[in-house]
Amino acid sequence: MSILALQKRERELGRLRLGTKHPEKNYPISLDTWRITSTHKQLIDEAAELYGGTVAPWGDQWEVITTTEQLPVVVANQNMAIQQHMEFWQAVGRVRQCDGETCKLTVGDGTYTDVPCLCSDEDDPQCHPSTLVRFYLPDLSALGVGVLTTTSWNAAAELHADVEMLAGRAVPVTLGIDKRQVKRKGEPLKKFSVPVLTTKVSLNQLLAGGQGNLVSPALAGGGVPLSTPSLPPPT
Repeated sequence: MSILALQKRERELGRLRLGTKHPEKNYPISLDTWRITSTHKQLIDEAAELYGGTVAPWGDQWEVITTTEQLPVVVANQNMAIQQHMEFWQAVGRVRQCDGETCKLTVGDGTYTDVPCLCSDEDDPQCHPSTLVRFYLPDLSALGVGVLTTTSWNAAAELHADVEMLAGRAVPVTLGIDKRQVKRKGEPLKKFSVPVLTTKVSLNQLLAGGQGNLVSPALAGGGVPLSTPSLPPPT
């Protein structure tokens, strides 16, 4: 493979998570504050000092459930800031991943084959959205990205436009948790959390490009602003 064709990527420092698992019954539960996991204990120690919480082992990794709903971030460069798919998971792992046209279907031993999209049937409840967003964590003394994955329909619909606007720009952004609730007829009140992005930079400043781009033209797709920008499910 030519070095010129090599896919550029940032080192993954850890995961930004909206939930965890019940310590006894092992089912997923949502959190009111951010949870950060990583294989790098030093990074989790630093995150705990900055954002609160107690460092604890998590399998072969480390975690901290912070005390904050707001994480300062910078959205990663344009060609790697966000990925979205429809996915179907079972206990054995991901069965299929679809982009609306092509579906990567598991055929065994972790290998895939490409078939026409199988997640376009609105009556098929098996597939759910998977949104992955990469962020720089400017307060931490490490180079790389924190990765957020979510299966929220709301996040799938809302995050893409904001990420597209902010990707590759040296703009301070807050990754927050928006607590919402919905009541449907015949169903109990449902409460849920949605990751949201906010910034104090005005839209006029963004459109004018006054904040500049991140200093990595190769990763930023040439540094052109406002261009259109799979992994395990979040826990």
